[in-house]
Amino acid sequence: LVFSSNGVWMIRGSQGQGFQANDYVVEKISSVGMHSPHSVVDIKNTTMWWGEDGIYTMQYDPNYNAYSAVSISSDTIQSFFLDIPEANRQYVKAAYDSINFIVYWLYNSTVDSTPYIYNKVLAFDLLSKSFYPWTIGDGTPEIHGITYIQDANHTLTPLIKYSTTIDINGTTESLTY
Repeated sequence: LVFSSNGVWMIRGSQGQGFQANDYVVEKISSVGMHSPHSVVDIKNTTMWWGEDGIYTMQYDPNYNAYSAVSISSDTIQSFFLDIPEANRQYVKAAYDSINFIVYWLYNSTVDSTPYIYNKVLAFDLLSKSFYPWTIGDGTPEIHGITYIQDANHTLTPLIKYSTTIDINGTTESLTY
């Protein structure tokens, strides 16, 4: 899948197999584009992302052997989503917890603020199909990112980690998780 601001395309082999330099097809799946490059999450056999007007997932229809973009926010949290400042939505960052089946999106809810310092989390539970927001307390440290950490041997419990900074002396900041 190729995500851009003006749509989503699929690149595959002309016979439905893997593609090669001399045997591929580019198909437009949707004109619903991706508004925030860091909002895209890969969830086993599907993908979720933030578009300009909502949160979308890719849905496969085996009857037509085709994919389509489906809004998961329009019937549930659409007004909540639209209350997030539009200018800040492009800075959303996401991570997927594959143990608990939860997608986390960081965003800043404050108008005219630094959009990549985050004060809110929107979580989506894939098992219950429910959204729930979190508020991150004011002060330090400041949250700048999110990632899902899993060791290569799969011996430790995977964790969601937040990258943070804290002001040390007015000119130097410390990066922590």
